[in-house]
Amino acid sequence: MVDQTTPDEHAVVPFLRAGPPPDRTRWDGWQQWRKIRGTFVPAPRLTPADYQSLSPRRRALHDLHRTATHVNMRLQETPMSARVANLMRGRLQNNAVKFMPGTRDGLMINGGGFQGKTETACDAAASFEDVWREVHHQLLPSPTPGTRDVFVPVAYCRLPVRATPKGLCKAILNVYGNPHPGTLDDLVRVVRDAIRDHHTTALLIDDITRLRLHREDDQDTLDLIRELMDLNVTLIRVTEGEPDFAPCPPHIAPDPALRAVWTRERHNVFHWLRTTDHQPYYGALKPLLEAHAERLAKAIDHCQ
Repeated sequence: MVDQTTPDEHAVVPFLRAGPPPDRTRWDGWQQWRKIRGTFVPAPRLTPADYQSLSPRRRALHDLHRTATHVNMRLQETPMSARVANLMRGRLQNNAVKFMPGTRDGLMINGGGFQGKTETACDAAASFEDVWREVHHQLLPSPTPGTRDVFVPVAYCRLPVRATPKGLCKAILNVYGNPHPGTLDDLVRVVRDAIRDHHTTALLIDDITRLRLHREDDQDTLDLIRELMDLNVTLIRVTEGEPDFAPCPPHIAPDPALRAVWTRERHNVFHWLRTTDHQPYYGALKPLLEAHAERLAKAIDHCQ
């Protein structure tokens, strides 16, 4: 049997991505992701008879669509993710309508690995941006004097692998596509100007876990993050080890040997706390998944 190409079997398969995935650490990539998130259409559910009646070409395309459906499943909402998203959207909206200068209340999202912290934070920020862009378009449809043409209400970046103040400034400037000055003072100045000129309301910094605070650069980077909180921007930090931000006692910090022992003991203590035998919230994760078993089963069954 020879397959006949029908109009809906054109060369470009609609469920496959054309080009690389969006880079959310660039403002244009973030806009692309914000607009296409949640638009993926899963493969239709076919009976065995319907599947067997397909031509080999249509059957192969359906199998490929099923594979794409499995790997592009939406993040399952849990009570905790819903609470974090609602809190984050409310915090962003409250801070966005504050007109007086000063430190804005931020958030630190902490949890274990592969629990959806980044996706929950990014989706909440994108939902806020959808509303804020509409409000901005109605109130300020024309360019605002003293600002730049590119309106970037949400900026998302990741802490570099080796955390340094310069590295963090460059990661933030990469969001806007700005050049990197040579000195730290100029980098901080350009970051402040970029956040102000682009009307950035929320700044998301991911992978804060890379701050171990046992190096001087880590301490300086943390001080820079605290400085960013005074830029009339809501700072959202995503981490997998909030206890690691505990400050070193003043009588230990000057001595490198004592500081090394303190850091090692702190790491061991929090590693013990994160184990399933001693940490209650990890033990509560299993019944949470069991409570959502029916919902997960329906989602998976739809993809078969």
